[in-house]
Amino acid sequence: MGCALDTCVKAHKLEDLLVYQRALEGIDAVSPILRELLRCKDYEMHKQLSESSGRITGHIGEGYGQGTDRQFARYLSIARGSALESRGHIAAAALKYQAIARKDEIHASGLYQDLADMLSAFIDYLLRSDFRDR
Repeated sequence: MGCALDTCVKAHKLEDLLVYQRALEGIDAVSPILRELLRCKDYEMHKQLSESSGRITGHIGEGYGQGTDRQFARYLSIARGSALESRGHIAAAALKYQAIARKDEIHASGLYQDLADMLSAFIDYLLRSDFRDR
């Protein structure tokens, strides 16, 4: 399981958060899968995977802008759901289209599971710290 922040470093901006950086990596990781879905003309699966993977950074960013740790944790929980949804879409796409490279599937799926684990750990931390004025 990864860490949400670099060790003992306070996040001064959204881009400092490791969970945000990992979510951006996830977008890159699904790109070859999305291209394959377009090639196979599965526009619905493409839309679902594109939207679920793209929402994660938005939820992390929106949560980062909240005033309390509890509010931030709420948005991170939504982001975690989207990460696991993305992982499910990746698995479904791999089953449906065996032309998706196994390495792409394994890489993207593992990345989203790692991201979900990182988000869970960060959520736990925020709920324990419960700062009221971020």
